[in-house]
Amino acid sequence: MKKLLLLPLIAISLVATAQTTAIPDANFEQALINLGHDNVIDGGVLTANINTVLTLDVSYKGISDLTGIEDFTALTYLACHNNQLTFLNVSQNTYLTFLDCYNNQLTNLDVTQNTSLDSLVCSENQLTTIDVSQNTALTYLVFHYNQITNIDVSQNTALTYLYCHNNQLTNLDLSQNIALQQVDFTNNLLTNLDVSQNTDLEVLYCESNQLTSIEVAGATALDWLICGDNQITSLDVSQNTALRRLRCDNNNLHCLNVKNGNNPNFLLFDPTTNPNLNCIEVDDVAYSTSNWTWINSQTSFSTNCGNSCSGLAQDTCDYVDTTYVTVYDTVLAIVYDTTFVTIYDTVLTAVTDTLIMDVTLTGIPLPNNTNTMLVYPNPASDVVIIDNGDYLSMSGYTLKIINSLGQEVFNTAINIPVFSIPVSTLGSVGTYYIQVFDTSPNIVQTKALILQ
Repeated sequence: MKKLLLLPLIAISLVATAQTTAIPDANFEQALINLGHDNVIDGGVLTANINTVLTLDVSYKGISDLTGIEDFTALTYLACHNNQLTFLNVSQNTYLTFLDCYNNQLTNLDVTQNTSLDSLVCSENQLTTIDVSQNTALTYLVFHYNQITNIDVSQNTALTYLYCHNNQLTNLDLSQNIALQQVDFTNNLLTNLDVSQNTDLEVLYCESNQLTSIEVAGATALDWLICGDNQITSLDVSQNTALRRLRCDNNNLHCLNVKNGNNPNFLLFDPTTNPNLNCIEVDDVAYSTSNWTWINSQTSFSTNCGNSCSGLAQDTCDYVDTTYVTVYDTVLAIVYDTTFVTIYDTVLTAVTDTLIMDVTLTGIPLPNNTNTMLVYPNPASDVVIIDNGDYLSMSGYTLKIINSLGQEVFNTAINIPVFSIPVSTLGSVGTYYIQVFDTSPNIVQTKALILQ
């Protein structure tokens, strides 16, 4: 009889053990006790007490080991920042939409199983890489103060906020992230930046990199542009009509065009410490002279600086890849790849309305790594002709046409010599952008096309 009584007791003991989750970190277990999920520090917690928990905040608890978190299988919100974690396994927390683990000692973080993740904050750790390619729902990504050298956000098309300052990034491709509103990658190692596709972008911090060029023409919602402490030689924000805050100090600017029709509404403007900047193109000289008094002594204001950033050209000129050019009293004017041209009192003139697209072929060694494509006429009112040049050299490449709202109106593989596209199939009159993508796909060339 005693033996028969012992059997149920053993079974009950085994069941109880099977329903317990190990919590080896005493500080973690104490946090669970404080939250009402446990009642005594004994190295474990009843799994039934935690597997339905939706929200867990164990920040600032001195935790070094979060083992046991894998049994919080219903968890959607996890905050564990400001601890001493060196490892974090959230692979079983597949319902997570929010994860905040900043200010720990993590050297690795795997979120590839967390496909519902909307917000990820992993700043102030020791991360050298992070894979967010599976997190296609991500809208908020913050990983500043790490040691990350590369990040691929091409799959994160819903991303609206990206803060990655104080890392070691050498490249950042944002061409697929057209929903972005705010970006900060201050203090990295980038040498060039193109946000021309990011039409919703309002705030861009990119100071203290190694930028020599920056393309912002298509970012028409841009309000803040902070790009000081770089090596930028030329900056044209004339198309950024919403811009009100611009810092481009401590660069190597030779030309600067801020003639965006919004100068009186500027709240911040600092072009100082650019020793080669002699002229700034502005809306109104009198206004700028009266209100922007802190510019360097060698710099003056003009509505037409007549340089490579200008919308207007004077004197002898050779202009390539511009949109609007007006030339007065010039002996020789040579203008290529230009949309609107007006020329007065000029002796010799050479003007073409053909867009010249020199595409550098990815992975092809010199000297055969360039293919020239021609687009004409520009402006176009009936048919757009695209001559693909040596199209066989661009196997796997794609051509797209994007309207001013960022919407794709034409998409095809480059596999024939010439495209003939009726203007009526593209949309209404206005500015469009022709883009060439390589096999990655990365944008390798962009040109503006006018439909009228």
